[in-house]
Amino acid sequence: MDQHEAELVRRVGADLETFAALNSQPVVLCSAQIRPHFKRLIDRMVPNLAVLSYDEVMNNGQVQMIGAVEINNAD
Repeated sequence: MDQHEAELVRRVGADLETFAALNSQPVVLCSAQIRPHFKRLIDRMVPNLAVLSYDEVMNNGQVQMIGAVEINNAD
């Protein structure tokens, strides 16, 4: 796992602690292009985390965002 991947996993882990305190089911939303890659990466540390693309959320589905993970300069 490279430096950017480790940082991404660390940040997701921090947000998951917030979900645990809220007793809510966490879901990661991302673009369809990165979804399979992100799922493969995060499955190593959090195997049961739901990872969906924006297109997979129904129009009438309710999503409450509690965090956003972003990696800058991910060359």
